[in-house]
Amino acid sequence: MFSKNKRLTNLRQVRQDISQLLQKEIQQHNTSIRELSKITGWSELYWQAVLEARANLSISDVNYLASLFECRLKIDMCD
Repeated sequence: MFSKNKRLTNLRQVRQDISQLLQKEIQQHNTSIRELSKITGWSELYWQAVLEARANLSISDVNYLASLFECRLKIDMCD
């Protein structure tokens, strides 16, 4: 089993991966944080935290965001 430090490191990496993917989609769709805030009902401050990889998103939140950008969510567990 993972140690607490390893779990926290993995969580940090997941947040960074999600942040990078969202930033890419936002750029490709030429969307602003203000627009996303209106669509999702999330505050602009929360969006900033998401994009800076400081916010923990649930799987359903990530799935919702993927659907906004017409993407599918793929979850992969690896070593």
